[in-house]
Amino acid sequence: MTAGRPRNFALDEALATATGVFWKQGFRGTSLDDLVGTLGLSRSSFYAAFRSKEHLFVDCLRHYCETQATAMEAGLDASPSALGFIRQVLERVVNEAREASPCGCLLMNSANEVATSDPELAREIRRLLDRFEGIFRKAIQRARAAGEISAEADDETLAAYLATNVGGLRSQAKAGLPAARIKKIVQQILRSLE
Repeated sequence: MTAGRPRNFALDEALATATGVFWKQGFRGTSLDDLVGTLGLSRSSFYAAFRSKEHLFVDCLRHYCETQATAMEAGLDASPSALGFIRQVLERVVNEAREASPCGCLLMNSANEVATSDPELAREIRRLLDRFEGIFRKAIQRARAAGEISAEADDETLAAYLATNVGGLRSQAKAGLPAARIKKIVQQILRSLE
């Protein structure tokens, strides 16, 4: 018995590339031809590596979440101020809004596109969003312990509030809301944490 032909691509690189395609075009707007062309794979190699467009999409969402969440966790761990970390995350949204074509939040884009028609995918997106809320919850707990926010702050509600605002502001930027307006909203969000 002979071994199968080795893959001629790095999986992380392929996931990052496919994530970019889904992020720009959405799940429904991305064809299998788009994916095999962008990844430089034949259809048979694509199916051998990823099984289906749907499986690749979920793998891309997980890869995106892992990459973003790991960077956020490192940022929180490195920050001398948990409230400063929250400020940095929100300011990053303002900076993204200044880009020529902001893409929004991949998870929120995906939730808006497919979650109502695919309950299993909706559950997966919710699970991934919960990871970001967990990072914000940890930041809120640290900020409260340091006296940076009210001792009466509700961790769960504030974490959901921040995650919702980050996703919503990224969606607003994608829809063309000017960065100057997003900056004012960010300032209001930060004031609400005082």
